[in-house]
Amino acid sequence: MVLVCGVLSLAACAGQGGTAVVRSTSPTVADGTRISAVERAAEQRGTDIVWVNPPEVRRAVREY
Repeated sequence: MVLVCGVLSLAACAGQGGTAVVRSTSPTVADGTRISAVERAAEQRGTDIVWVNPPEVRRAVREY
């Protein structure tokens, strides 16, 4: 029974994702230039675009 509990607790820890995502602290904004270029090309081909993760650009942060 102790062995079963140990295995189950390890399996629960393994199921929590296990990967950490480190994000940059610099702010990002949508890359309007890239988005408009892709949408223009899609329109010329008669294709619809649905942005799930639109391209982003990091903004410069001013330090005072």
